[in-house]
Amino acid sequence: KGFYTERTNFIKKEVRVLSAKYEQNKKILGASNNWKSIQTQEQKICHQEQNVFNLKEFIATKGRQSDYESIKRKCLELVTDLNKTIIEG
Repeated sequence: KGFYTERTNFIKKEVRVLSAKYEQNKKILGASNNWKSIQTQEQKICHQEQNVFNLKEFIATKGRQSDYESIKRKCLELVTDLNKTIIEG
């Protein structure tokens, strides 16, 4: 049991040291103009990706709404049937 207690204490110390290093690096990075610029660009990219998604959905919806091929095919079949009826009659 003593071994595990000692090991737990050692790991806790290591975590504290690494956490302190992480926070220090985070502060340095947060003060960097390059980092701020990168974050701004990432936000813009996310916004553009959302716009692209919305436009693709809009285009797909309009494409389904303007699918006249089935209507055209039915009309041509109707005209063909009418022409046959006129010729036979």
